[in-house]
Amino acid sequence: MSKRWRQLLLFALLIGALATSGAAQMRAITQSGRVVLLYPDGTWQYENSNNGLDDYGWGRGDSQINIDSGASGKRFGALIDRRLYFIINDGQLEDLYIYDDRGSVAYSLREGVERVPFNWTIQYDIGTKGRIRKLGPYEFEYNWLTGQLEKVGNYQIEYHFHNNKVERIGRYRIEYDFHTERLSQFGNLHIEYDFISDSIERIIGREENVMLYLLRG
Repeated sequence: MSKRWRQLLLFALLIGALATSGAAQMRAITQSGRVVLLYPDGTWQYENSNNGLDDYGWGRGDSQINIDSGASGKRFGALIDRRLYFIINDGQLEDLYIYDDRGSVAYSLREGVERVPFNWTIQYDIGTKGRIRKLGPYEFEYNWLTGQLEKVGNYQIEYHFHNNKVERIGRYRIEYDFHTERLSQFGNLHIEYDFISDSIERIIGREENVMLYLLRG
C-alpha cells in the first residue's frame, strides 16, 4: 500500500473511531476534504466515488483494490507479491509484467525483455523465436500445442476448457459473473455489481499479497 493510501486510511480510521461504535456506517472527512464511508467490517470507500471524474481505491488492511473511472470489470490487473502483474482482458491473458527488486519492469509477455537485472540470467526456448524459458528466478512453461503460457515461477495458470478464460493463477481462483462475464472473484476478494446502475456496488474479502486493479477498456 502506498504512503498516500496508508495516510488516508489511518486518518479515516482515526476519525471513524470517534464515532459511535454501534453505527452501521460512519463518515469521515480527509484532510483534502473528501468524504470516506467506513463500514463495520473494516472496508471503506470514497463517497460518490463512481462519478466518472476520478480514479479511486477501495481497500482493507494490506489488501487494496484500485478502480479506474470507467472500469467495467471485464479488464483487470493483479499484482502478486509486488513482482508479477497479470492483466486479464475479457478472460484472456493480455499481458504479464515481471518487476525486479527495484520495481522496474524487466519483462513483458507482449513486448519481451525490457532489461535483464544484475545477477539474472536469461534462457530462450529452443526452436521458438524470442520465447523466454527462464528469466532470473522465473521459469516459464507453455502449452505444447497452443503456445499459451501455463506457468511462470511458482504460479500455474489454468484456463477453462470450454471458453479458454483464465480461471486460476497459482492459488488464486478467478470467477466471472455468469450474465455479464465481468470479474466477480479473485482469490478471497469478491466484487458485487448493481445491475440497475451497472456500477460496482461493493467489494469484500482480503488477500494479503495481492493488489487488484479494475481497469478501463
